[in-house]
Amino acid sequence: MGHYSSRMDTMPVSFLREILKAANSGKIISFAGGLPDESLFPGNDLKNASIKVLEEQSAKALQYTVTEGYQPLREWIAERYYKTRGMTVSPSEILITSGSQQALDLIGKVFINKGDPLLMEGPGYLGAIQAFSAFEPTLISIPVNQDGIDIPLLEKALLHNPKLLYLGSSFQNPTSICYSENIKNRLASQLASTNTFIVEDDAYGELSFDGTYKSLIKQLLPDKTILLGSFSKIISPGLRIGWIVAEESLIRKLTLAKQATDLHSSNFNQMLICQYLKENNPDKHINTIRQHYQYKMQLLYDTLCKALPPSIAIHKPEGGMFIYLNLPPSVNADELLDKCLKHNLVFVPGKYFFPDPGLATGNGIRVNFSCVPPEDIIHGGTLLGRLISEEVNTSS
Repeated sequence: MGHYSSRMDTMPVSFLREILKAANSGKIISFAGGLPDESLFPGNDLKNASIKVLEEQSAKALQYTVTEGYQPLREWIAERYYKTRGMTVSPSEILITSGSQQALDLIGKVFINKGDPLLMEGPGYLGAIQAFSAFEPTLISIPVNQDGIDIPLLEKALLHNPKLLYLGSSFQNPTSICYSENIKNRLASQLASTNTFIVEDDAYGELSFDGTYKSLIKQLLPDKTILLGSFSKIISPGLRIGWIVAEESLIRKLTLAKQATDLHSSNFNQMLICQYLKENNPDKHINTIRQHYQYKMQLLYDTLCKALPPSIAIHKPEGGMFIYLNLPPSVNADELLDKCLKHNLVFVPGKYFFPDPGLATGNGIRVNFSCVPPEDIIHGGTLLGRLISEEVNTSS
């Protein structure tokens, strides 16, 4: 149809969103989503905070506001980075966005022209692939291993002079790996003399099971790293409040892009979150989330270890919301999914976390545990392990 822009032809359909439709169609065990556990949302505390905001600041909360975001919330975020990472950030280096997904869109608007080379992890975050694809770049996938991105292959890709390298250094989606200090240092050293900016997505940085915080590449290469954060995983995804941390001249450009998009993120939601943070102990709440997810992760890990053949090694994550299984080449992940669907079980094949699923490397599947009830984790994990074992035995 000639009415539509050419970019619509290049935007990939979200396999995840399509499979979630199936998950909502009846009684099904879904390992497919990346959803927080809704039983952990601080509903009563948010209700109390919203009442206070409306009673004391309703005119301000319901009015238009500045694009940069609610100043007290930006100050809280800056203080949080100092508290958790010892990193000094000015509130003027923070732009509040409508979730970190909008942050990706704004970065695309500011940086990407059609055909520009852009580097991503393989496998990497599906939402970033979708957001950046709208600007018609040339997406180049760099494999990741247990320590992070493949440095020798990154060196070759940098010869294309890419504008951006997108990555998740802590509990990466979909693999839940964390970049080693060695890889972070090598990355910073390599990119320091290039024109490439790093987009470091830290959406899962608070979800370390042992309560420790991983260092950020932003700390090693501050002027060339764009850091993304979000309240979606630690308070509520429905409030749609995230942020960008970058040097001030770049924040000004991103602010202009945001003004043209939505003027500003929900002022009421920003003030609501800020009031919640003021009245409650976020560290206590986050620790509850960590313990809850660690229990579910361990339950899924133990279940899979019992059900899977010994030839399939399982990486045990230190945080985050996923276990990523690397399957042998003899197991077709799409065919496995079809069999699982017949048993009312879904997951996401790893190839959909690549810009071009037909060129995906490896043979993995992403299995989510954060929003799955314990009894479903046991039943679904046992079933998944059995079906994989059947596939392996059939091919051997």
